[in-house]
Order: sequence, then structure tokens, then C-alpha cells
Amino acid sequence: MAALPGASTLKLYYGKPMLPDVSRVLACLYEKDVKFELIDMYEGQHMPYEFLSLQAFTRAPVTVPHLTSCVAESRALCRYISAKYADRGNSYLLGRDILERASIEQWLKLEEHNFHPPSWELVFHLAFATPMVDPDPDLITRSERRLASVLDVYDQRLSENEFLAGDKFTLADLSHLPNSHYLATSRQWRHLFDVRKNMRRWWESISKRRSWTNVVEILTEVEVLKEQIAAGEENTTTLHLLPFTSHRTPPSTTGYVLPAPVTQSIEVVPYSPPQSQPESTPSPPQTTPQASVGELLHCRPPIE
Repeated sequence: MAALPGASTLKLYYGKPMLPDVSRVLACLYEKDVKFELIDMYEGQHMPYEFLSLQAFTRAPVTVPHLTSCVAESRALCRYISAKYADRGNSYLLGRDILERASIEQWLKLEEHNFHPPSWELVFHLAFATPMVDPDPDLITRSERRLASVLDVYDQRLSENEFLAGDKFTLADLSHLPNSHYLATSRQWRHLFDVRKNMRRWWESISKRRSWTNVVEILTEVEVLKEQIAAGEENTTTLHLLPFTSHRTPPSTTGYVLPAPVTQSIEVVPYSPPQSQPESTPSPPQTTPQASVGELLHCRPPIE
């Protein structure tokens, strides 16, 4: 994934499947009411030469001054979008003063270094692994235990504040949306949220924001299209992007349509749905010593 912010319309390049880093940036764009063009590189679209000339590896973060610039890391993109378009949409994403910005950055660091690694292991197993990839039970168990320890700290924080960085929805919360979406709505791991009432309350609040429901609709369209291609049911389609609406502004009257011709030669990662499991009563969290926010910030591994 990468973005070219030099043009009047921000161009967002992505591949298939649509990974959480793309979802994170889309949510930020919708929060800020920023017009953008979503370009699927697997649909015959290619990165322009000026993009490729900036970096040897298309996923490496690159920032270049002046008009020609690109940014490839999703959290950096969200910071850029929030600062560049500070006067649009949600004005609280980066905070209202230096102290709030410091708190937001602290939770962004926690998300990147402590929440994301174990949660991504579970999300990959749940939503992106193919039948050809054998799951590693030990890795899954370790990741679940690590994530549970992190969520204990989050739950304590959310018992004191409506959102992670205070009383407003910010990038600290937004950055958690992609991985949380797959876990909190799954049969296998939603208990990680259900047994922590503050986490459940927080998730229900942030997942209902219009910016995220817009992203979920795009994800759903991509999944349906992917299944149709795999089944040989569709040869061509048009991907309709949703109007850029916000919880703070009236709905836009103009939609944005991005033609996306599809052929049978497109490489598609097979979708492997989670195994059906009987409903069970959520088990209480393990009574292990909890890490503190300070310990997480110093990247100390959770106690197992």
C-alpha cells in the first residue's frame, strides 16, 4: 500500500487481499472527509514511474519533500492526513494541544508494538490464511495470551476514559479498528472483548462510526467479488466507492465510482472462513499478573 499526496486527489494504491493497513487509512480518509482515489494494482492499474523511482521496495516507507512524495506506512499516512487536512472532518484525531498529542502518540506506540503483533497473528489465521498454510497451534496460543494481557491494560484505561487517549475519538482508537474488527466479530476470539466490559463498550462505540461502516462495506464488496472470481461467476465489475460522509457533516450528495475491470487471470488469495464452532459462554480472563501502561511502552513482553 502507498499513497501519492502531491496531487489534488490523494491516490491510494493497494493490493489484494485488502489488508488491515489499507482499512486503517480508509477510515482516516473518511473521518477527515478527504477526496481520494482507490486504485487496485491487481486490476490492471500500475504505480506510476514517479512512485517507483522513489523506492526500491513498494512497501517501504518513503517521504520526499516538495510536490513529488509518497508515503507507504499506514500509521504515517494517518498522521499525514490528519495534519494536512486539519480543518476538515474530525478535528480531534491528533488532539487539541501538545499534551493530548503526546497521549495519542503513546497509545499509537502501544498499538503498533504491543497490540498489533499478537492480534495480527490471530487475524491472519482467521481471515487471510489459505488452506495451504498449516496453523501453528503454539503460536496461536501464545498470541492469544499476549493479546489478553494487553487488553487487560486497555480495559483498565477504558474504565477511566471513554476513549483510549481521553474523551474524544482520535487516531489512538482509529488505529485499532482493522484488527479489532476481525477479532471482535469472530466466534473464535470475540470472547477477548466480551469478558472485558469496557473493551466491549469501546468497541461497540468506535465500530459504529460512519467512517468505519463505510470501510466495512468496501471490505464486504471486495470479499464478495473475490468469491465470485474464484467461482468463475463474474468477468467484469465496477467497484463503487461510498460517498465521503462524516458523523459531523451532512451526507455528501456525490458518490465516487472507480471502474475496476476484472479478468479470470487475476491472482486471488482463496478465502478460508473460520470453522463453525458451537456457541459457548465466554470464559473469564486468565488471572495472570497484568502489565502496566509503562511496561508496555518499554516494550516489555507480557508475563505468560
